[in-house]
Amino acid sequence: FGSFGIHVAGREIEKKRIAELKKQLIQCNEEENKIRRKHDGKSEEVKDAALAPLKQRCDKIHAKLQRLGALC
Repeated sequence: FGSFGIHVAGREIEKKRIAELKKQLIQCNEEENKIRRKHDGKSEEVKDAALAPLKQRCDKIHAKLQRLGALC
């Protein structure tokens, strides 16, 4: 079982990490919708400024998922 067991265990850890990252990405999208609703009727500049930190975090999560091959 040597290297096979290590490979299977590593793959399970990777699957858990992917699931965790997908959950975080969903939360980012929900937060983005809340911020957009909160700033509804305000200028695009105000919305963009409020969303900037969140967009950076979402982009990092998205990039990690792409590196893991979880996104097409």
